[in-house]
Amino acid sequence: KIPVAKQRTKPILAVDPWTKAIGIAVLDGEELWHCRVRHLRKMPLPDRLLVNGRAFVKELIRVYRPKMLVLPKMGNSRRSPHVQAFCLAIRELVARTKLRVAEYSRDDVQEVTKVEGKFNRHRIAVAIAKRFPELASKLPPPRKFYKPQDLRVSAFYAVALALTAQSKLRTL
Repeated sequence: KIPVAKQRTKPILAVDPWTKAIGIAVLDGEELWHCRVRHLRKMPLPDRLLVNGRAFVKELIRVYRPKMLVLPKMGNSRRSPHVQAFCLAIRELVARTKLRVAEYSRDDVQEVTKVEGKFNRHRIAVAIAKRFPELASKLPPPRKFYKPQDLRVSAFYAVALALTAQSKLRTL
């Protein structure tokens, strides 16, 4: 069950979808309300994201009532076509509401998180864990080249997306 936000402020909801899971973060100012990975049930891939993932995001919007939904920018992305279809479906879902949608590229995230050296998801996760020490215990080990990406990094990337949105809102 998703905890209900007790305050009346409008947080930022960030979503980082993968084919097997969705990383989410809810950020209000400097306070991280929620950060987790939602593993999707075993069902055929298009339905896994488009049904389960969409219902999950809809529930998050209902519970947290964010001022903005942040997604990764899919432009020339090498992400799965299923993930791209999911992001399109979420944008269409939100289009019927007053919720603003923002999309940020890897370059935007790198600029805000100030990750040094080679830019990858693990380095983003380390930078986010330094900023929010309560997440340090969830930090996955560095990825070996022969292993798939640990899905926990999607939660850290969602936090990075939320921080990017927050930074861009301040500059407006």
